[in-house]
Amino acid sequence: MAAPNGGLSALVGDFKEEGNKYFRTAEYLKAAAAYTKAIKLAGKDGSDEVELAPIYSNRSASFLKLSKVTQALTDAEKCVELKPDWDKAHFRKAAALEAGEDDDGALKALEDALRVATPEQVSVVQQKIRLIKQRQHRQAREANRPATSRSSLDRGGGASKGEGGDSGSGFSFSSSQSEGLNL
Repeated sequence: MAAPNGGLSALVGDFKEEGNKYFRTAEYLKAAAAYTKAIKLAGKDGSDEVELAPIYSNRSASFLKLSKVTQALTDAEKCVELKPDWDKAHFRKAAALEAGEDDDGALKALEDALRVATPEQVSVVQQKIRLIKQRQHRQAREANRPATSRSSLDRGGGASKGEGGDSGSGFSFSSSQSEGLNL
């Protein structure tokens, strides 16, 4: 069935909703599969490609939850391509780049998000930029610390990842899993 008024067809919308349901219940692989079905079907039924940006965004979030960083980045980049004026598209790209330990790339994506952010999202994006810059400064200080100081931390003087250490910013775009989706 062709999409009415150039939007998404009803069946594509159904697959998107199915993906959202799975995401909310932390069934990320099933969510990604449902979003994939929506994207594939949309290519055949005349759905407006720009309207797929939220589905790519949601699949990117699902892939991140599954630690599939490369796939998450690919979808985030497609999302930015489809809807470059959407702050969340850039934010998804930043999240994927950060997960891939590319803080410089993540900062660039966040700066792009800031340029198009809605007024209510500006402070969220600015805070994320500050957190990444703080982590970069902390890593630079640790890298410049004399070897004897670092070795004492390695012997138990400091926490390591998984033991209370900082394994990232701990910041997310939204406060709950379902809020991060494009419902």
